[in-house]
Amino acid sequence: MRVRSAARRLAVALVGLALLLGADLAPAAPGHLLTGAAAQEPTATPAVAQEPTATPVAAQEPINTSAVAQGPTTPTGAPESTATPGAAQGPGASPAAQPPATSPSVAQEPTAVAGLAVAPLPLLTARPAGDGMQYSLTLALPPDRGLDEVRVELTLPAGSAVVEALEARPALLWLGADNGRATWRAAAPPNSYVGPFSVTVRGGRAGAVEARVTWSGPPAGEVRARLAAQLTPVGPAAPLAVSVQGSSVLETLGDSGVLAAVPDGAAGTPATWSVRVVGGEADPPASVEPGGWWAAVVEAVGPSLLAAPVVLLVPARQPVAPGAEARLYRQTDAGWQEVAARGVVAPDGLQIAIPVDVPGLYAAALPGYYRLQPAATDGSSAVRLAVPRAASQRCDAFRSCLLAGEPTAASACTVDQNLCVEQDAGPPLVTRVCTPQEAAHTCASQTAASPATVSGIAPRQR
Repeated sequence: MRVRSAARRLAVALVGLALLLGADLAPAAPGHLLTGAAAQEPTATPAVAQEPTATPVAAQEPINTSAVAQGPTTPTGAPESTATPGAAQGPGASPAAQPPATSPSVAQEPTAVAGLAVAPLPLLTARPAGDGMQYSLTLALPPDRGLDEVRVELTLPAGSAVVEALEARPALLWLGADNGRATWRAAAPPNSYVGPFSVTVRGGRAGAVEARVTWSGPPAGEVRARLAAQLTPVGPAAPLAVSVQGSSVLETLGDSGVLAAVPDGAAGTPATWSVRVVGGEADPPASVEPGGWWAAVVEAVGPSLLAAPVVLLVPARQPVAPGAEARLYRQTDAGWQEVAARGVVAPDGLQIAIPVDVPGLYAAALPGYYRLQPAATDGSSAVRLAVPRAASQRCDAFRSCLLAGEPTAASACTVDQNLCVEQDAGPPLVTRVCTPQEAAHTCASQTAASPATVSGIAPRQR
């Protein structure tokens, strides 16, 4: 009897032990609360649960692979990643091996702005000015973010002397020229053109001119630009051939300093016009555009009206903020009359696109605040003006300053987008004037092959 009772107790104990071991080995059902050692099981796989935290480091890589990223490059020319070992972790990697996303060494490196798809685009051009040379730099900002404390340095030809420097107080300040470098400070709102940063020099030896643009962070950054083109100075009147089929090339009109885009169907029969840039003696009275100033005047003489406007790229009398829209006036027997079309300042800030469809004298007016003021270059105090001057132009009206998918190209359009001027910073500079042609925009193009010559390139559909 005692044996059977002991056997029963032993069997019960063995069953209880088996049940206990089975609970420890079996997986917990959803929502089941375990105690003791089983409660620690979910924390046994921290690397898997924490794996998404490795992605902030990978997200930083585009900063170091932009056009302004610092450090060595691969044989293909693409900058090498500066991510530290362990940035790309596989399953099961310890989160402690991840460098912090806010590492001071990363934040302090000069690179492109965090989160930007492309770097800011500098465009450096030059043109003869009297017996000197005028250099002009513009900066196109992406929509993502503005830049803080922008500083622009322009390396000048060795031995040259500064004749004139322009500024737009309070947004764009001239800091002076020292050791062969002209320097400005400016603010840079997002999705805008900033500049022009312009200086005229005389003398010196020919050499490489370079612009350096830096900004504070976090993170800090830097971009550089070489001279993209030297534009033709203003000269005498030149002929313009207007054909029925138009031209895919942005035509150079002799030595006039004017370029022309002739669209298809501009004329029913071939015709020859004459185009010339006109000086201040032909300006309309100030009362025609109160508060404005005449940035360019051009005369286009032809036999008859055009079926579609020819667009003339006319030298601006002074470097102007790119993207600024110009009101156009034409001289008639009844005086100066405003026309329906609008002009726009090209991304280089040195040319204004003016559509012409009726023979006559055309004047492009810009608001007075776009007229940059000469800065004091002799160390004297700058003159404080009652009206602030503008050194930037937002691109929201025509979507974006920078062309999507083309990180080296910028665009400036009229508000109605019936006229756009696109420029690729190169070097060499590529200029396209685009106008509506049925369902698409047709662009007449020109590439600056050298400071003295140009060549045409294939048309581009937008």
